[in-house]
Amino acid sequence: MNITRQPLLVAFPTLLLLLAAMLVRKQGLSFAPESFVAVETLPEAWVTAFQLRFPRLAWSLWLLLHAAAALTLGRMGLRHSLYTGNTLLAIPLYGMVACGIFLDNHFLLGALSAFLLTRAMRNFCVSYRNGYAFSSLFRGALYLGILPTLYAPALPLLLLLPLVTILFKRTLREWIVLLCGALFPMGSLCYLHWAITGQGGVPLQQMVACYTFPDHLRLFDGASPLLIAQLVVLLAATLCALFYYLSDIYAATSKARAILMLHAWMLLLALLSMWMPSATSNGFVLLAIPVAIFLPFLFVRLKRPLANGLYALLILLTLLRLFL
Repeated sequence: MNITRQPLLVAFPTLLLLLAAMLVRKQGLSFAPESFVAVETLPEAWVTAFQLRFPRLAWSLWLLLHAAAALTLGRMGLRHSLYTGNTLLAIPLYGMVACGIFLDNHFLLGALSAFLLTRAMRNFCVSYRNGYAFSSLFRGALYLGILPTLYAPALPLLLLLPLVTILFKRTLREWIVLLCGALFPMGSLCYLHWAITGQGGVPLQQMVACYTFPDHLRLFDGASPLLIAQLVVLLAATLCALFYYLSDIYAATSKARAILMLHAWMLLLALLSMWMPSATSNGFVLLAIPVAIFLPFLFVRLKRPLANGLYALLILLTLLRLFL
């Protein structure tokens, strides 16, 4: 069996099984980094309150949002011909990275953040075309602008906006549209808060407080050899995928090259967000998006036995970490 050629009827159930296993594990066990508590933004507090009040509905939304994010990534690879062959490996690989390493206690926030970032990237990818792309650029910037209001450490990802204009060769007018879309969520939040309470700057003040939080996430508190092995394998595989891409960068079309380069920058910015004040283990959810886009680039280049073996190793490490 060639694992890179698995159809949607195999890739999507694999993702659902992984998410179900993670849900079962979370009912009885939380790793130390998953319980890390930081300063919350105002919308994050609303999401947390909803999760605590309606836990079953929150888990259902968690499942739906992660499934939608994974399907968006799988379709993105096919639609824009990012790889030499058609593959849907991004779907299960996303689940392994987003939830298979850590599943934060604020799980609904992580799922919502992943959904927003995948929708932003989808719209940015659509904007790579001849002529103006005001609507897709505005929607992408809007999704991206909502992200830091929910999860403050995601602020470095806003640097994707100038990268989109450079890599996708957008005009100055489109750059203004991007900027307006990114600023609209925080501006609307401050305005509505002022209209209701008479204090308009509170959401912005809470966001600033997140960046002055003195404590930091400690990923390796109570770390097991399985966690170390899982991180080493994922890091090595991602670096190899980047090496394959950069060593043969002009083999891809100009559109695929620009999209993959944007995801390479997103990988660096997502890593940076992991070290921001108030960062939690939900950062792995954001990191999973560029990793899931790049890893299939490695799998389609490997010989079939090596690709199957690496895929089996990733699943094995994920399952062992969940239940051992």
